[in-house]
Amino acid sequence: VALDPGYAQAWAGVADGSTTSGYSGFAPASQVMPQGLAAARRAVELDPELAEAHGALACVLLLGELDYAGAEREFLRAIALNPNYMQARGWYGLFYLQWVCGREREAREQLQLLLDKDPLSAYAHFMMAFCLESAGQSEQAVTFSSRGLELDPNSYLGQWCHAVGLMLCGRYAEGERSAERALAISGRHVWSLCELASLYGHWGKRDEAMAIYQEAVARSAREYMQPGMLTIAAAAAGDEDAAMKYVQRALDEHDPLFVMIARAWPDFERQRKDQRFAPIVAQLGLPGYDIQTTT
Repeated sequence: VALDPGYAQAWAGVADGSTTSGYSGFAPASQVMPQGLAAARRAVELDPELAEAHGALACVLLLGELDYAGAEREFLRAIALNPNYMQARGWYGLFYLQWVCGREREAREQLQLLLDKDPLSAYAHFMMAFCLESAGQSEQAVTFSSRGLELDPNSYLGQWCHAVGLMLCGRYAEGERSAERALAISGRHVWSLCELASLYGHWGKRDEAMAIYQEAVARSAREYMQPGMLTIAAAAAGDEDAAMKYVQRALDEHDPLFVMIARAWPDFERQRKDQRFAPIVAQLGLPGYDIQTTT
């Protein structure tokens, strides 16, 4: 955009980079989401027929503005402009339909279209695996994440996804290996770090879970660590009160990842049994989210 301020594709890239930095935990939402929104709107203004511009706007509306109706409208516009734009369809299927709205059947239909259009895409396999993990179909999820890793064994996203599925299947030793690979690939990124804590918690290895949680807390004193993820590590270590404090922080700090996964992410199973959790999540205004049926 410095070279060509009128290049809509570049503005869409700035928007996606900002939004992805926010939900991936590289910076607080307050630092990156406003930039993402401004860049996405600029991209749409410059080229209203650009699918990437509408896809970028959809994601930031979803995770930064909590404008769920606007996000769906923009996702559908992006897909209509370019039915082969995998990122928009994948984000619409997994982020919006599955995780935010709980519309599981429609989500799977969209993600199956990804696989049909590009059966050699590791990314498409991982997106379907995440969908299945969130729907409680962990064995099927592992089948998809395994195939994805055959296609791209060095994918951080894939190794993390695979570790989640293996944990849910009770295959803890295998899951530990995959989580460790994800940590090595990513420089101990917060997602895989807290996932390893969760795995140890499920495995009954409380000391190991506590060690990982303590690492996460120590790092949070010098770098940004997503409160939505710290919730998982605290719960795995057995500190439910700390976990709920992180849930409240995730809401207060507008953690985009928390918006995305609060409703359906399997690692929040412990929190969903806590009567304090659902009223906090309800403040996100997720479509169709009913406190009475989630507590």
